[in-house]
Amino acid sequence: MGRRRTGTATKSIFGTTDFRLTFADYAGLIVAFLICMYLWSKTTTFGEKFVTVSHNVTEYNLQGKEPILFETGFFDMHLTFFCACAIIIVQDLLHEGLWDRIVRRINLRKELQPEFTMSLTHLVYLFALICSSLHLVLEAGLIRHPSQMWVDYPHSTMTMAVKIFFVAVVAYWVHVIPVMFVNKPRKSDVKQRVVAVVSHLAIAFTLYLANLTRMGLVLILLHSIGDFTHYLAQVLAVAAAAQPTRKSSFFKSASEHPLQRAAAVAARVASRVSVPSKVLVVVVAIFTASIGLPSQAGFDLSTGNFNSPLLRLALLVAIVQWQVGGYISALLFANVDEEQSSEVTPSVQATTPAKAALPSTAATAGAVVEAKKAKKTQ
Repeated sequence: MGRRRTGTATKSIFGTTDFRLTFADYAGLIVAFLICMYLWSKTTTFGEKFVTVSHNVTEYNLQGKEPILFETGFFDMHLTFFCACAIIIVQDLLHEGLWDRIVRRINLRKELQPEFTMSLTHLVYLFALICSSLHLVLEAGLIRHPSQMWVDYPHSTMTMAVKIFFVAVVAYWVHVIPVMFVNKPRKSDVKQRVVAVVSHLAIAFTLYLANLTRMGLVLILLHSIGDFTHYLAQVLAVAAAAQPTRKSSFFKSASEHPLQRAAAVAARVASRVSVPSKVLVVVVAIFTASIGLPSQAGFDLSTGNFNSPLLRLALLVAIVQWQVGGYISALLFANVDEEQSSEVTPSVQATTPAKAALPSTAATAGAVVEAKKAKKTQ
């Protein structure tokens, strides 16, 4: 007889018994495929639509000192798709390299880990957004001369940095949608997150498509500062809640963990910065839409001029909803969840007495059987 086989599974050619691709692996394959298409001479025209910045409208002079200018166009969708795949890869690298170590270090519960890591990723995105938007605002002189937000509208041309900035913002919120459902959030949080993602995506896309990039840089900068303080306080609060309070002894009194003190400071900063930043966003939008843009009113699709009263009003309403929509959706969905829970609890209460009555009926049946046996023995 031959030798008996053991119960160990045979390994595949990749060295593991189970070879499965994650969501980030598919994004990496797409990025690698598009880069190879760009590098291959026969498919360069196809790959450059995704990898490079399109719609260059620069008119070069003899000295070649004119700045490189771009405009909006159809091929921006291809670049947005490529950037969204790249952001998914970066997020996975951050998750595997940093966020897992932080989660193990603070001993965070398993059910809180997906939301915590997603908040950390969003915190990094907001920090990069603040730095890049502040640089572009200072470069354009929008702080010293706020009238540049509406002077010479429509701003149909932009520099490469401004174009990449808006494409990256739209790509980030596009990538959040599939990643959000892959992480399987709670059903009570899905509606609020979808509303937040759609509002951010709609505002960034509208400001970019309507040639209001200068105004968009200021609004995104102010909004990002408030959101950064809010998410920083939220991340520190979750991390501090996982840390135990140091017990008092005979020589030392009870003291808080450093994360708990940092969370308290961040909460105070967020309460003083978050709301004023939203108010400033609304004030800048109202000032620009009601005072600045009406002086150059007009509507012409060929030149990209969308400066009509109806469109200005629609944009203003969308910006107000962008700032206040989070609070409104939280209140609305909270009321819906309370109504659903109130509808479920009576049915549960109605079924429990029947289940509780089962032991009493069994006891009475047992008593009757014992009584019959006693009569037979007599």
